[in-house]
Amino acid sequence: MRRRVAVFKGDNQGLRTFKPFVDDFSAPYWERVAAWDEWTARRDDWLEQRQLFAEVHGWPGGELERFFEECYVFADRPWDPGIEPV
Repeated sequence: MRRRVAVFKGDNQGLRTFKPFVDDFSAPYWERVAAWDEWTARRDDWLEQRQLFAEVHGWPGGELERFFEECYVFADRPWDPGIEPV
């Protein structure tokens, strides 16, 4: 008999699909920065919810999945093709 395990109910799909202007270079840069800041705020909230869930039920996918989730690196601003790299 299989044991039932609680499933994390965070807005994972909404987080993945919320990048409206980040990759749309026709949108003004300041709009893409605002969208990026909102996305990172949502991701921080989502990660906090997931960590609270993990304290009670364990991390969904195990410790290796937790490691990859917490160490995932993303830029602090969207890339702008009009700015030369330093």
